Amino acid sequence: MMAAIQAPQTIVVLNTQNHSVHIQSHLTALGALNQSLQQQQMTMDKVIPLMEPLMQHTIDHLQMLDAEDPSRPTFVSAIKQIREVVTNGAREIQAQQEKMMREAAHNGPQSMNPENENSMAGETIGMHGELPPQGLSSALLIHSAKAEQELEDMKIDRGLRIAESQRKAARDDALTAAKIAKMGEPAGTVP
Repeated sequence: MMAAIQAPQTIVVLNTQNHSVHIQSHLTALGALNQSLQQQQMTMDKVIPLMEPLMQHTIDHLQMLDAEDPSRPTFVSAIKQIREVVTNGAREIQAQQEKMMREAAHNGPQSMNPENENSMAGETIGMHGELPPQGLSSALLIHSAKAEQELEDMKIDRGLRIAESQRKAARDDALTAAKIAKMGEPAGTVP
């Protein structure tokens, strides 16, 4: 399943492919992701960024599928259901991110602590009868998540560079101390 999830992000749909088989395979993967979301095995912020490119890839296959293919209506119906899940999920993620940004602006950085994340659990779309503000697209949400990951990677990389620099400085200090100690010993005792 992971290959089916990852492949659409890098593989172009070709006219020579068996689109019906590809659509069925991708719908199976999308269904499994949707089920893991419904059963709360995965969180929405992890599932939707996987589902969105796979859904688009599946739509690309559908567009190339023969208009007379008997499976086409079934595929269209299944894709509409998945699109609804992805669209609503992206809106919910957007609403959660906007809420976190408002809290951070209002309460300062401490509102971004992990222990404060659960405060958003009851505030999902529809529970209070309000839709999140429009403006951020799902692609922007995915880009934002990637940017956050890159920032985290840069922080880790910076920490590793600092640790390596400190290790080299400690090594150089130890070598210098050894040379100084060696220079202070009588000539007959130096190995």
